[in-house]
Amino acid sequence: MYRKGVDRGKLRRLFKVGSLLAVPLVALLLEGGLRATGHLASWSEENGGDYVSPYDYRNATPWLLVGEPGAVTAFSQPEFQYEVRLNREGLRDVDHPEAKPPGEFRVVGLGDSFTMGQGAELEDTYLSVLGRSLNQRPRVRKIRVLAGGVAGSDPVFCHQLLLRRLVKYQPDLVILAVNESDVFDLITRGGMDRFDADGFVRPMPRPSLEGLYARSYLARAILRSRFLQYEWDLLSPAEHAAAVERSVAAIVEAARAIQALGREHGFTLLVVSHPLDYQVKDPQAKDLLAPLAEPLAAQGIEFLDLVAYFRAHVPPEGAQSLFWPVDRHCNAQGYALFARGLEGRVVTLEGFPARVE
Repeated sequence: MYRKGVDRGKLRRLFKVGSLLAVPLVALLLEGGLRATGHLASWSEENGGDYVSPYDYRNATPWLLVGEPGAVTAFSQPEFQYEVRLNREGLRDVDHPEAKPPGEFRVVGLGDSFTMGQGAELEDTYLSVLGRSLNQRPRVRKIRVLAGGVAGSDPVFCHQLLLRRLVKYQPDLVILAVNESDVFDLITRGGMDRFDADGFVRPMPRPSLEGLYARSYLARAILRSRFLQYEWDLLSPAEHAAAVERSVAAIVEAARAIQALGREHGFTLLVVSHPLDYQVKDPQAKDLLAPLAEPLAAQGIEFLDLVAYFRAHVPPEGAQSLFWPVDRHCNAQGYALFARGLEGRVVTLEGFPARVE
C-alpha cells in the first residue's frame, strides 16, 4: 500500500514557528500570573498607584520635605482614610507657641511617615500617645511634644527640618526615629551632601535595568531570583551591601549633626530604631540598623532599639494586630506599643523632669 512521505522540512519549519509563538505566549501567561499574585509589586502599586522610581526624587521646598502650611489633605489608602491637617510649619501637628514658658519641658519628634502617624488619627500617633502618657506621670512638669514627622522623610531631611524650622521652639529632647526604609531612601537620594546650591536633591543615576523592572513583573522575578539576587534598588548583591553600609554611616553622620545642634541649643538627642512589619513577623529577619548602636554610643548619642522591644513583647503571629496588612504602617495599637517602649527610655534620660522640685 502506498504511503505518502512526510515532508520533514515543513515539520521543522512549523515547529520553529510554533516555538517562536509559544515563547511570548508563555511570557505573557507568566507576566499575568505574577501580576495577579501582587508578590513583586512595589509599595505604591500595592496601594493602588503606579510604579514610582525612587531615583527620581526631588524636593519641592529647598532643603526641606514638608507640606503646604495650613493644608488639609487625607491619608487615603485602600484600608483607611484619615484627615490630615498641617500646621504653620507644614507638619501634621497643632500650632505651638515659640516662646517656652518657664519650667516647660519640650520634646521634638523627627522621622518619616511612622512618626507622622500614617494609618492612625492624630490623637493615636505614637507622639500624641507619648505626650499624654508623660503628662499623666505623677508630679511631672508640663511636657509639650512637637511632631516633626513627614511621610517620605529620612535623617538628612530631619536634620534640615530641625535646623531651619523647629530648633526655634527650644526643645529639651529631640527624638530621631529611624527604620530600614531610611536605609533605602539614603541609597537612592544620597547622604548629607545630596543638596545642590539651591537646596534641592541632586538626582541619583538611575540603574539601566529600571525601565524593564518598572514595566515587567517577569523581569522582577528574574532579577530578584536566588540566581541573580538583585534588590529593589536594582543593585547587585555586592553593590547593595556596600550601599547599605554607606547609608548606615550617613544616618550616624546626620545624628552627629543633630547632636552638634543640641550642644549649641541645649537639647539631648535620642535615636530610636523601630521595626517594619516583617521584622516582627519574622524574628530571624536581619536588622540592617543593628550596626547603629556602636558608632552612636562612641559619639555619646543615646540609642533605643525598638525592634528588640517589639519582638520581646509581641509573638510573630501577633504582628498582624499592630500593622495594616497592605499599607504596612502601624495601626493605633501598634503606635501605642511604640509609645510605651519609647516612654520607658525617655523617663530614664538625664535631664528628664521626673518630679517637680
